[in-house]
Amino acid sequence: MNLTLHFEKLDDTIIRNTKPPVTAKLRNQLHALKDQVEALIEQNEAECRAHSALKVEHAALEQEHAKLKKSQSVRPPKRTVHRIFNNPCGPVVTH
Repeated sequence: MNLTLHFEKLDDTIIRNTKPPVTAKLRNQLHALKDQVEALIEQNEAECRAHSALKVEHAALEQEHAKLKKSQSVRPPKRTVHRIFNNPCGPVVTH
């Protein structure tokens, strides 16, 4: 069942089974809760849209990466040793 319908049923129950000022207090709390739930639902939907966009972008990047791997031979750089005379620790290895 939809959350909105649950909130409406609860609101109707509050109206039927309570008297002022309790009715107003409970309905105000229910309204605040309903607003929070709606905000969370909206936030979740926005996150889902962002996630879907990222999945599409990720797939495109994976395809591009696969093409680059096929078109170029990927080799690690050669290791070279540079001596720095002022370095008391000895030679420095760079990539």
